[in-house]
Amino acid sequence: MKATHTKWYYWLGAIIMTALAVSLRADNNCMENPTTNQTCLIQGTLAPGFVLAPTNITATIGQSITPPLAYNLSITNSLESNIVTYLCTPEIIDIQTNPIPYTFGGLNFVPSIPSVFWTPGTYAYTANVIALGSPCSPLTNLLGTVTVTIATNIPDVLLDVDFGIGPISAMKGYAEIGDSAADFWNECTNSPSGILLSNLVTANGIVSPVGMLVTGLSVTGMNGSSDAMYHDYLSTNATVATVTITNLPAGTWNIFLYSDDGNFGLTVTDTNNNTIANYGPQTSHDISPSLTPLAWQQGVQYVLFTNVIVGSGQTLSVSINPGTNGAGVISGMQIASAYHLAPAGPPPSGMVAWWPANGNAEEIIGGTTGTVYAATTYTNGMVKQAFDFDGVSGCVMNSNTPPMRQLAEPT
Repeated sequence: MKATHTKWYYWLGAIIMTALAVSLRADNNCMENPTTNQTCLIQGTLAPGFVLAPTNITATIGQSITPPLAYNLSITNSLESNIVTYLCTPEIIDIQTNPIPYTFGGLNFVPSIPSVFWTPGTYAYTANVIALGSPCSPLTNLLGTVTVTIATNIPDVLLDVDFGIGPISAMKGYAEIGDSAADFWNECTNSPSGILLSNLVTANGIVSPVGMLVTGLSVTGMNGSSDAMYHDYLSTNATVATVTITNLPAGTWNIFLYSDDGNFGLTVTDTNNNTIANYGPQTSHDISPSLTPLAWQQGVQYVLFTNVIVGSGQTLSVSINPGTNGAGVISGMQIASAYHLAPAGPPPSGMVAWWPANGNAEEIIGGTTGTVYAATTYTNGMVKQAFDFDGVSGCVMNSNTPPMRQLAEPT
C-alpha cells in the first residue's frame, strides 16, 4: 500500500508541474512574443535562365493582343538579416542571415501594351517585373524588349449595327455572318436631327475609333420578323437617307445591308469629299418578312457590297433610297473586313470549343481562354491564323474547359 501511495503522489505532482509550466509559458512574453527586425543586406539580382515569350508579336488592326508571359524567375545573391529580440530581456539578441524569399508581381510593360491596335506600324515595349516581400523590395528587374508589328491594309474587324426602335439592341449573335452567338450589336435609333454614333463597338466587344453619322432616318417601323435585328427598322419620308462611316481602317471590306424593301447605293470619298469609287445600286425585297424560320438570302433580306476598298482617311457612304413602297428602309448593317472571314452562321452542331488562334488563345464557344507558352507563334491557317508550335516547348494550355471535361467523363 505504501508504494502505491508514493506513485499516486508522484503522478499528481507531475500533472501539477506540467500545468504550471504551461501557464507560465503562455504568460511569458519573452518566450512567446519575440520581435523580429529585418534588415536588407544585399538586394540581389535577377538570375539568368528566365524566359520572356513571345518577344515578337505580329497582328493586324482589330485583333486582340495577348501580352507575353515570363517564367523561371528567381533572384540570386540576395541577403537579409533577421534580428530577434525578446520583450522582457532585450539584452538577448539573436541575429540570423538568410537569402530573401522574394515573390514576383505581374509583368509590367512601358508603355502599356494595348489589347487592340487601330494604327499599323511597329511598336516597342520594355518588359519588367517587380520582386516583393522584404526590406530590399521593391526590386525592379528588366526582362527585355517586346516588339509588336501591326500589318497595313488587312484589318480584322466586324462591326454590327441594328437600326430600329432601341434604345438598346435586343440583337445578339449571327445575322448572315457573325463570330459567335454573343456578338455585340450597336443600336441606332431614330432622330429628326440626325444620329451620331462615335466609337462603334466591334462584334467581340472592343471599342473602336470608327464613327457613324446618319441623316434622314426619322421613321420607325416593324415587319413581324422573328429576328431581333430584322423585325424593326428605320425609314425615310420618301427622301434619300445617308449613313456615313468615318475612321474605318484602311483595307478591303464587305458591307451587308439588311432591309425587307432595300434600295442602296455605296460610295467611297476622300478627305475633300471627292468620289473615289461608286459601287452601284443594289436592292432587296422580302414579300414575307414574318416567315419562320428565317433563312437569309441575298437580294431578299439583304444586299452585299463586296471588296469595297477604303484608303487611309477615306469615308464610306451608304445611300438609302426609296424602295418599292416609296420609302427608304434599313434594319441592320454588318461591316466586315475581307480578312476577318467571319463564319457564315453558327458553328457546326455539337462543337464545344474553338480556338481561332487570331493572335491570342481565346476560345470563342465556351469562353475559356488559354495560356500561350514560349516558342508558340502564329502562321496562316485555313481560317485566318493558326498556332505554330516548335515541337519542343511551344504549347497552349487550358486549365478550365468544362465542355472538354464533360466529354471525358464516363457515361
